[in-house]
Amino acid sequence: MDLDGDTLMYVIDRTMGDFKYFHMDLPNNGKVLLSRTVDYETIQELEVIIHAVEMTTRERQRTTTRVRVVVLDGDDQYPQFLPCQYMSHDGLRVCVSPVYSVNITAGEEPTGPFVFSPGPIYAEDGDKGIMTPISYSILSGPGSELFQIDNITGSVSHINTLESMPGPAMFHIKVMASQVCDSRKFSLAEVKIRVLAPNKYAPRFTASQYKAFVQEDNNPVALVSTYNGRVLNLMPSDGDFPNGTNPRIQLSLANISNHSKLFQITQSGFLIARANLLQAPQTFNVKVIARDEESGETANSSLIITVLARGQAAPRDPSEPQPLFPQPDLPIIAAGLGVLGLLFAILLFLLIRLVKSHRLQQQQMSQTSLMTEKHPTVVNPSKSSPQGEEQGYQNAAYTETPGEENPGLEEARLVPAKTDGQSVKQQKRMPAVAVISPGNQCIGNSPCRNKQELSGGDSDHGTPIQGCGDDPSNDGRRGHQSTEASASGKQQ
Repeated sequence: MDLDGDTLMYVIDRTMGDFKYFHMDLPNNGKVLLSRTVDYETIQELEVIIHAVEMTTRERQRTTTRVRVVVLDGDDQYPQFLPCQYMSHDGLRVCVSPVYSVNITAGEEPTGPFVFSPGPIYAEDGDKGIMTPISYSILSGPGSELFQIDNITGSVSHINTLESMPGPAMFHIKVMASQVCDSRKFSLAEVKIRVLAPNKYAPRFTASQYKAFVQEDNNPVALVSTYNGRVLNLMPSDGDFPNGTNPRIQLSLANISNHSKLFQITQSGFLIARANLLQAPQTFNVKVIARDEESGETANSSLIITVLARGQAAPRDPSEPQPLFPQPDLPIIAAGLGVLGLLFAILLFLLIRLVKSHRLQQQQMSQTSLMTEKHPTVVNPSKSSPQGEEQGYQNAAYTETPGEENPGLEEARLVPAKTDGQSVKQQKRMPAVAVISPGNQCIGNSPCRNKQELSGGDSDHGTPIQGCGDDPSNDGRRGHQSTEASASGKQQ
């Protein structure tokens, strides 16, 4: 107010405070109005500066006041499960409901409500200034009939006993938190309940201490081995599983000096070393920790790692019995077997050749014997007959039996005439005609006893043959001439 009764004009200071949230309805009525929506979850208090200025005076005197505006919360937010995971969206912070999980063991008696992670099931009204009461419930779904929830506290427990529950199994249920006064304002959260088999055994290593070896190398990655060059595996066993492998085991190395920079262990139990940073004969003592993520049980084992020189083999296991004979060199054995195989192949080839040659020789001998049986007088030209001398004095022109032909004659006809320059040995091979002596011309079955037969036997040739009754004065000469003539005719 102005004591002079001057007319006043109200102006919002645009340089200070939260002026953007307010404006004046008319310059002279002093009514302050909101320019935009106010969110209690964003800001709970506003401040604005207003000036009152004289309009009808030359001095234009003014006065200033500071107005504080308190923001009250309205019922415009939904319930939120805690602990809340905030995520930004279009400049706003959005609360994302967490996932509650718990592991229970089959066969154990219940001791109370389940203890979930990351915390108990709890929700509150999103309107912090109102804090409307919240009610909890389980939505219908697989496994929902096995559990129950307190509608006020949100504690979850099982309806049936653990002995009657199937295990191991995983149940996914939905929990709803809604306002008591308005059930249309609600939020949902996921709850995981895993039923495990009884945990009777803790994980354990096969040995409390392992001896390992690794070669120095330029390669930055190398697998650590144990005795006899076998790859080292540090996976512990768990008696609660049929195959002894617990998939929830987490392996790690204890932080000792700088070993974590030189060695790393995989979740499969293999130890990896940075060989390019190692030098022989260094020795490292490493501790391995195995933790069961479900039960929280742990197992420890120490590892002594010796760095070997490049190309040096790992030593033999002293606990194994030593062999009576040294281990043979496999490349040498392979080379020896190859040589023996080659020699065997050569011998087999020679044996086959020898058998074939022997069979061929037998076939030739068999053919020769067959030819000899068919032609007895045929003599092998490559061999001289011991009776060659005697054959030269046999009379091949005659046979003992009348009408029987001497096969020697046909053979003699096939042999060509020999010249005078031929050797005596070649002449002996040819059948000769023996000279008939006068004293035995008519002895035995000689054809001389019948002169008519002799004359008629050679009548085809037109030349009479002298008989034994001719002139005795011609005795030896005539017989010799006829014999020579006959031999000459046969040669021709």
